[in-house]
Amino acid sequence: MPMNALQKAFITRLMVFLALFLAGLVLMFIADSHISDMESMADTSGHSWLSTASGWLFAAAVVMSIATLRYGRRHEAAIRERALTAVLLKIFRTLFWLACAASALAAAALIWLALHLGPVR
Repeated sequence: MPMNALQKAFITRLMVFLALFLAGLVLMFIADSHISDMESMADTSGHSWLSTASGWLFAAAVVMSIATLRYGRRHEAAIRERALTAVLLKIFRTLFWLACAASALAAAALIWLALHLGPVR
């Protein structure tokens, strides 16, 4: 059974999200691998540029993940007609909400640390 247009669009959105996320991850790893080799201002500038590009790719991946989640919600019945796309939708939703929970816990931990650590003397 061939995929319908809504299923293809969901898979396309999922692949764009994965491409943005993986590109950001690769750039972050490249930038971090050059930290020990920094000797000049040009090296620092290159590291800064790579880190900034990585951050922008991660930000684009977050926006794309929210758009994909909303698209999956609007067209859920059509996406669930095929077993593979139904499983992908379920996995994507689970990972999305786990990432949200982890981000909330990290933010709470940072706030707790900021409130409980005194000034360094």
